[in-house]
Amino acid sequence: MNNLITVLISFVFCFSVSAGEFEHFEVSDSLKNKYQKQQRKLNLAPILQKAWNKLKETGVDKVNDLTKEILDYKRDFSLGDLNTPGYRWDIATGNANIKLGRTIEPAFNSSQWIIVDKINLNLSARSFLENLRNEGDLEITDANLKLFAGVRFKRTYTYRHTAPTYLKALTTNIDKLLFSFLKFHGTRYTKLDDGDLIRRDDFLSADISLSVDTPSVYFMSGYGRGTLYFSKLNSLVYQRPAAEDRGFDDALRVSIKNTKVSGTSLQIGLQADFYKLLKMTLLSGEYRTSLSKSLTTNLKFSDSDLGQIESDENLKEAMTELNKGKSPEGSLVLMPYITSHQEGLRIDESLDLQALIWGKHFGNTTEQMTFRTQHRKRYFYRHQQERVALNRSILQYLFASKNLSKFNTRIVESMSFEYEVDSPEVKFEDTSLELPAQATYRISKEFIATKNKKSYRKKAKGWIKRFEEIDNGLIDGIDDKEIEGPFALNLHAQVGVNGVNTLINHDVLDLSDTFEVICSGEDLPDGEKLSKKITKCIEKLQGQFTFLRNEMTLNNVVNLPLLKQFLETVSNNAVGFSALKGLFGPENVHVYGSFQAVTKDKKQFLTYLREGFSQGFGLIKDFIKNSM
Repeated sequence: MNNLITVLISFVFCFSVSAGEFEHFEVSDSLKNKYQKQQRKLNLAPILQKAWNKLKETGVDKVNDLTKEILDYKRDFSLGDLNTPGYRWDIATGNANIKLGRTIEPAFNSSQWIIVDKINLNLSARSFLENLRNEGDLEITDANLKLFAGVRFKRTYTYRHTAPTYLKALTTNIDKLLFSFLKFHGTRYTKLDDGDLIRRDDFLSADISLSVDTPSVYFMSGYGRGTLYFSKLNSLVYQRPAAEDRGFDDALRVSIKNTKVSGTSLQIGLQADFYKLLKMTLLSGEYRTSLSKSLTTNLKFSDSDLGQIESDENLKEAMTELNKGKSPEGSLVLMPYITSHQEGLRIDESLDLQALIWGKHFGNTTEQMTFRTQHRKRYFYRHQQERVALNRSILQYLFASKNLSKFNTRIVESMSFEYEVDSPEVKFEDTSLELPAQATYRISKEFIATKNKKSYRKKAKGWIKRFEEIDNGLIDGIDDKEIEGPFALNLHAQVGVNGVNTLINHDVLDLSDTFEVICSGEDLPDGEKLSKKITKCIEKLQGQFTFLRNEMTLNNVVNLPLLKQFLETVSNNAVGFSALKGLFGPENVHVYGSFQAVTKDKKQFLTYLREGFSQGFGLIKDFIKNSM
């Protein structure tokens, strides 16, 4: 926790213009002494002391109460065998908020259950400084306090481990949830269990906003806002591979990643202004763009190396600095343990549009990743596309018109396309992939409804029925109102390298029926007349695929822009995932997801859906897992 203390206290000290002098406030001697002591010994910041004491005193009892409640209800509930929820709770202290939680889900390619334990800490600089002022530890005016309104800090501890059954995942290894932060003290990270992973993420952000409003004319006014924001992210990961995946020199894997993000947003809107007593936004739009750069350094240690961390003072000191979040670059002591580097460049663009109770979101992301080892460089790209449709009630529109987190329904459709190239110098429009193409594809759909309306239940059932292997009890539970809204349904279809190469080797005539299913959403009877919309969609897919195949036949390579264009059209039109099996082959599509709701007794309901065999996690994640 020493690093956490330093960061929190540094909310005060990082704005120093010189040692002991501050431009916007004056620090008391007691706080200076307190800070200096925390540099020398383990001690929690006062603002967190009550929370951690409460966690140590009541954490185990709280988990026991939550798990007992879940197990008792599973035993009595008719769909208890399908219900596999985790749990979470909050601890509030002063102006800091701490969230703890455990999520549990089945592994893709084994009978194991994956447990993800998290502790999230959120703190705003303004709240922190205000709390210190109230305690008499510093003097700051209200005007200067406002300068820190856009500065925020977040830290997350993650502990990922496994269990053979859901029951054991729910009830065992509670210490990995409550005290995961202790693994970052001293050299305790060297004593992880086989297959365990711990992670610490620090996020520090700041933003500056300017706004203008036009005078009201005929009860109408306009507004505009611009924001510049900057953030830094530091991530540190320790992982002990499972015994079956571990080599003689692979007892501990370490990754440290530093990311810098800068961006801008511009918002404009038109609103009805009733004598400044009530303002209703009629139309609004917001454009956001950001650029992030990251550098990840990967290290490996053998079992004998772990012993040296304890006995070799130089190595121990170097690892202590790394454990504080310092990059190992330039360290002669750590150089022999560095295996690779990963450089990332990411560009995000998004556009939000709102008209009365309806809202739309469009997002595009392009990410370039370069992996450097001692022997070679490899280059990967990821393109992501997202579309969101919102529907809100009149009350949400009237009283939360600018808050897009308030809605009745939200539908999200997204696509991710990843590929490897020989050189990053070639422009995207001129890029081609050698055969067999090293590319993967994922399509995702999400439906969220905040109410328990009949139409929402019907829609949720329709989405669930897209799975061919589904427990009918789940559908009956919705019909019988054993399961109610709010609903959250997430569906994903992952296609691996074999699936992409199966697609590009099809003949366009073989895909006629599949194109029809994509565009109509169902397998229509033979001879049924198609609408103009469906016909136009089919013709578009046929034309794009024909161009793609012709290019491949002439040049014996895959034209990347044409492949991406075709996959985007599939993503934008595919209603369900069954048609994807016709494109990529049924053995090459893994469909999975989750369905979250509440029971008739207002208890949490969560179940996981899955069909097909695992196709990995995408080209980039699979490469990192298998090669880095």
